[in-house]
Amino acid sequence: MFAGGASLPSKGMSIVGAFGSEEQCRLSHRSLAAPSCQQMSELEEAEVRLVDSIRLGLQLAGRAMDGYHKPDQQKLQALKDTANRLRISSIQATTAAGSG
Repeated sequence: MFAGGASLPSKGMSIVGAFGSEEQCRLSHRSLAAPSCQQMSELEEAEVRLVDSIRLGLQLAGRAMDGYHKPDQQKLQALKDTANRLRISSIQATTAAGSG
């Protein structure tokens, strides 16, 4: 509960609506040394935009992953074997060149 008996605003309700009137909102905010009602409304709007941006980002990331297919164990093992052969070849070439 806020000062003056106001409760948290429900979804879609402005902070002013939670206090019942602009005047009650102003009086309550003055007593708490909090931002003005207009500042609170601006902060709420910014928060909504931020949440919307985050949702959009998550949706886009999800779509990007839709086309990803995890390689099966056989393909994964073949890639690991190739990486190991590449490491061995690299060591052999470095040794033969006398640079390592």
